[in-house]
Amino acid sequence: MCGYNRSELSSTAIAEVACMHPLARTATAPLRLFASDRPDTGAALAGEIDIAGHALLQTALDRAGVAAVDGTVAIDARDLSFIDHRGLFHLVDHARGQGATAVLHTVGRGPAQVLADLLRLPDLQVVVS
Repeated sequence: MCGYNRSELSSTAIAEVACMHPLARTATAPLRLFASDRPDTGAALAGEIDIAGHALLQTALDRAGVAAVDGTVAIDARDLSFIDHRGLFHLVDHARGQGATAVLHTVGRGPAQVLADLLRLPDLQVVVS
């Protein structure tokens, strides 16, 4: 599914397909949600999530079926360079829909950690790993 005919698909459809591939180019998919190779996370999230990516993130979460395990929806966000507050709300809402807490694994104190500290969402944890 790595190739597709741009004349047959809309730009929205292409972005929705491309964002599920770990190697998609930023120009095609500013964010990517795909299977994680880490045993402690159910998915990996990479790229940038801002106002332009909210619908794409919601669609990707719905289609990927990122499931809760032991009460958490754990996401490897080590390659997530930016996320705004609405993006965090989408992740939290996805986890809450499963009666779970969203857990983002990051490499350092970045936008996700700063926003989590400011918003104090009870169903969100940011873990530096």
